[in-house]
Amino acid sequence: MWASVGDLELIERYKATADPTFLRALFERYAHLPLGVSLRYLRNRQDAEDVVIEVYERLTTALLKHDVANFKSWFYAVVGKHCQKG
Repeated sequence: MWASVGDLELIERYKATADPTFLRALFERYAHLPLGVSLRYLRNRQDAEDVVIEVYERLTTALLKHDVANFKSWFYAVVGKHCQKG
């Protein structure tokens, strides 16, 4: 449904409405990133899956606060920092 809508437009719509539909579309587009990054850091699938849930919850507020020009890169960095914090 959102395949033809760019990341920046989804971000703008989420910021304007706080409608989780737009955040979910972004998250699903890059769903492979948090699990892969988490597995590299944590080397434990259950812990990595927990990180995916925690990061999604964190995104609900973080995306409203930050100006994100490249969601994929920013998302990757958010996941990495989360894993490093433990």
